[in-house]
Amino acid sequence: MFQDCLDRQDDYLVKLGEVEQDPRGRNIHVFADGGFFMLDTYFSGPNPAFLVSGAPTKFIPAPKFNFNMNFAPVVNLGVINDAGWGVRGSWEQLDESTAVGRFPSNDASGKTTVSSVPVFGVPGFTAPGPLGKNFRIVNDRVNFSDHVRFTIFDAEVFKEFHFDPWTLLMGGGVRYLYLSQSYDAFRINTGTAKKTVGKTTTTLKLIEDSDRVDSGRNFGSAGPLGSLEVRYRVGRWPVWLYGTSNGAVLFGREETESLQCTKENLQTTVKTGSTSTATKLVSSQTLGGTTAADKTFTVADFEVGVSTAIPYGRFLLLLRAGVADEIIFNGGDATSAGGDIGFFGLRFTAGVNY
Repeated sequence: MFQDCLDRQDDYLVKLGEVEQDPRGRNIHVFADGGFFMLDTYFSGPNPAFLVSGAPTKFIPAPKFNFNMNFAPVVNLGVINDAGWGVRGSWEQLDESTAVGRFPSNDASGKTTVSSVPVFGVPGFTAPGPLGKNFRIVNDRVNFSDHVRFTIFDAEVFKEFHFDPWTLLMGGGVRYLYLSQSYDAFRINTGTAKKTVGKTTTTLKLIEDSDRVDSGRNFGSAGPLGSLEVRYRVGRWPVWLYGTSNGAVLFGREETESLQCTKENLQTTVKTGSTSTATKLVSSQTLGGTTAADKTFTVADFEVGVSTAIPYGRFLLLLRAGVADEIIFNGGDATSAGGDIGFFGLRFTAGVNY
């Protein structure tokens, strides 16, 4: 596309008398563009937010994380010569989160419970919790969140081949990928209970009965990258239909770290007549686990769309819009290393060629 546009741009400038024949006088051209993807994150597995045992109550939402469309900035920079050889680099990043808002899990009978998703190295929690059930103070509320972030750097050498009206681009290079996913689960219970026997009244005030589970998986990797792009010029218009595909095999180390903090704060007041005594039970426990292992990921991305190049003096203004899909095979989710993670959406970029 670039070379064809440059040739037609030069013919246009010569015809207008703005430059002499062969105005470029050089065989190196710089191009750069930037814009964004609008991506929807999806998983081949269930990506659960929590687990439900028993019949769900009307207050319990769907036990699954759902991501919405989010913006992912993208930047490309490269050079190409008149023979169609070039080098280019690109950067892309997505940072998004979703949450299941706080809701009650307070079935005192224990027939319906909500639990955190099992993660490495910590026991997790179940609501209602054991302390509240033991003292018949069951006001448990829970909430959950999920966070995904990835950063991609590509660097490659490419060659353009022209078979008017078709253009074929083939490239090879290196891709760096950093993928991070985290899971957060929280449970809290507070309340008061009283019991009177004769002249003695015992008041239990549960100031805090809580659990927090945090777990994160991250993978930093690099490996060989291959790319293929096909473009078709629509008539004599400076408009191209295009399709691209990229594939990479990435080698790196995956690390998983989990942490659970359990807090209990119970105040007991015993009153007999005008005499009262108070005691307080306060405890805090933190558990954690870490594991790491070498891992290999396969990444594939595809894109189809339309692009145009508009001459402006010695510049070409580049516009591009398309539909994109990127899959990280065996990328897993925040709580499991199994299954794939993908990103599907739209691409909009604008740039220049000089």
